Amino acid sequence: MHDNETGYTSLTRYFQVDRREMVFLKFILEAYEGMSTLSTFDNKAGIVQLTVPSGFSDDMAGLVEALRGEISLTELFPPLPTR
Repeated sequence: MHDNETGYTSLTRYFQVDRREMVFLKFILEAYEGMSTLSTFDNKAGIVQLTVPSGFSDDMAGLVEALRGEISLTELFPPLPTR
């Protein structure tokens, strides 16, 4: 995603996570302030949307890999199931 007014670019990724682990994921990502925004895409299915500023994409990729050792985190690719 690219915002022509601000020059801000971001990457959006989707993951399926066990619903019981969503709060844990949220708190971990919030600890890395400004590195991403987490939104719930489909609560029933446990699908979250992670938006990452382009400057943090490599750091976030490393964090996602580390988190996969702690929780069930499966990346999904479009087209996503409808809500």
